[in-house]
Amino acid sequence: MSEKLHTRAMPEGQTRNCIYPWTDVEIQDNGDIRPCCARKPVGNLTNASLAKILNGDEMRKLRSSLLSGNLDHTCMNCRLQPSGAKSDLIERVRALRHEVGVPPDFDVAEYLAANPDVANSGIDPIQHYLQMGRLEGRRLRPKSDVSSPFS
Repeated sequence: MSEKLHTRAMPEGQTRNCIYPWTDVEIQDNGDIRPCCARKPVGNLTNASLAKILNGDEMRKLRSSLLSGNLDHTCMNCRLQPSGAKSDLIERVRALRHEVGVPPDFDVAEYLAANPDVANSGIDPIQHYLQMGRLEGRRLRPKSDVSSPFS
């Protein structure tokens, strides 16, 4: 016997004031990746890289639904985040995007030397770092010949 899930209506022009899908991730012991504590996993590290999961269809759909106010059952009934104007969430996300940047000592040549697969791919190294490299923990420069705990 299946029960229908009750969903609360979101007022017109409102959404959940939640930036978790842009700022946080939960990594479970088994490799499952969850965008917040209330949601089911959106991927697993044994099947895909963190960058692919975070930029994948499920995460993009979640972000889009929050920005548009077309929330699924989980977000609609979330009691962890208050509702708010869609325009306010859009501005918060825009502000977050401007905060993300390459480190001040980022050097394109060193990044490419440290990551030959990126160099061979022809992808813009700055875009690669911002979209994937920082999430994958890529080295900013090649390992030095000098033994150091910071190499």
